[in-house]
Amino acid sequence: MDIYENAGKSYSYEEAKKRAKEFYKTIGVIWCPTLNTDIFFTREGFDHLIGKRGILRPKSEQRRRFDLLLLAKEILTDPAARFTCEKKLIIYRTKINGAYTTIHATAHFWIFQKEYGVKIVTLVIKQIDDHPKHFLSIFERTRKAAQ
Repeated sequence: MDIYENAGKSYSYEEAKKRAKEFYKTIGVIWCPTLNTDIFFTREGFDHLIGKRGILRPKSEQRRRFDLLLLAKEILTDPAARFTCEKKLIIYRTKINGAYTTIHATAHFWIFQKEYGVKIVTLVIKQIDDHPKHFLSIFERTRKAAQ
């Protein structure tokens, strides 16, 4: 499925979100040769395109991120894409056996960047402790002009 099918057609936000969600589900898993592992495209990643920490992103920002999903496989499979790794100690609450529990964990983030003209697309992979690596986010920035 191509979320750009019928290029030039203007979709409502709801239709764009629906199409992006359908496309996202088709991704499933991408092998990343740089990290020598599978990257899983889970619900957390799609939810992060829509909002962060319970706060919705503006619809225009969500649409931009939906469109960038088409580049995810290209970025993750490109050995020339730049990447860095960050490690953070995190605390979060989760439900275990019906009761909320506070968890202390180590989160690893791999930040991949690839240039497309004046745009730099950034894709973020997340891993908590030894759980599988999964897609977290994708966004773009305009490269600053040389001074």
